[in-house]
Amino acid sequence: MRYTLAIRYAAAVPLACVLAAGGSSAACFEVSTPGATAAGVVSVVKRKHPNGTPLSGYVITLAAPVCLNDPDALDDVSRVRRIHVVPATPQDASVLQRRVGKRVVATGSAISAHTSYHFEPIVFLD
Repeated sequence: MRYTLAIRYAAAVPLACVLAAGGSSAACFEVSTPGATAAGVVSVVKRKHPNGTPLSGYVITLAAPVCLNDPDALDDVSRVRRIHVVPATPQDASVLQRRVGKRVVATGSAISAHTSYHFEPIVFLD
């Protein structure tokens, strides 16, 4: 299954996180439904996989908590303030890397974390 996560510059060049000065997060996302939007500050998170392999990924810290309607969620997704954003392409990752420490608005499909590769209870997929 392919999900869509879009990142755009103000000049409307399509990529994988929509950069914006404002915006607000939806109160509750529907699982695997395109169009979920979350605004916050992007950061790089480094962790170790249970097998010892180093991992890194992008996380958006939200101003207000959101939730995810997913009856199969393994973690508590009722009040989440950090979302793991998974870029689809190296270009999308490059945009996120340049935006570390800055506010972004990500739009995509939200799922609940279900592997050790997911860093937060809610994941935005590309």
